[in-house]
Amino acid sequence: MAKEDNMVFRDDEILTAKEVAEYLKMNERTIYKLAHNGQIPTIKVAHQWRFRKSMIDSWLDLQMSHAITNNNHGQEPTNGGIKISEILRPGGVDLRLRSETKHEVIKELVELFCANYEPSDREKLTQAVVKREQLCSTAIYDRVALPHPRYNGEHFVREPALVVGCSRDGIQFDSLDGKPTYLFLMLCAPTDAQHLQMMSKICRLLTLPDLKEQLIRIKSIDQMLSLIKKQEELGKI
Repeated sequence: MAKEDNMVFRDDEILTAKEVAEYLKMNERTIYKLAHNGQIPTIKVAHQWRFRKSMIDSWLDLQMSHAITNNNHGQEPTNGGIKISEILRPGGVDLRLRSETKHEVIKELVELFCANYEPSDREKLTQAVVKREQLCSTAIYDRVALPHPRYNGEHFVREPALVVGCSRDGIQFDSLDGKPTYLFLMLCAPTDAQHLQMMSKICRLLTLPDLKEQLIRIKSIDQMLSLIKKQEELGKI
């Protein structure tokens, strides 16, 4: 059977724009437009757009999180079982990250993560987060990044986990707009379903008017936790 019929691609396979369009069930012209505007991970080789399948999958996961956020915007949260204010611990917030590079901030966030959640293997967690960033940057919002392992599972944590770090000077984190990133929310969950629920709630939080700016400039850990809890109590996330 032809590949176009069953659409089976390896994670490391390099795809053409036509193959990406077929894989995503989208118009080929739309893929070219996304590529031209820098809205989808790609590279030009000999004047032709080329895409890595694994990066397209990661990009699609982020788009799905955005879709969940937009579809639920202004409605009651769809899952009351996960609350960001309960997952995020006071010790899991660092308002003064010392890092100056992308690699350094990932290591610093993993240290913060390990101090609060004791993952089974610190080195593997670091490698998993780095590998995910190599596929496609998680700096998907203006000045905000959501680093996380590519794959979730109990081999990392047995409960949903989240740490937050703030950089006063900003760090180049390969954002689509090329601007520095100031707020980092690193998350991990035992299951993909919990991961998507966390991503959805975090995305909802970041789209609330003026709230992202408050989180970036916040000066107190207690203030951050109270701010998030208040939005949950109001039914915003």
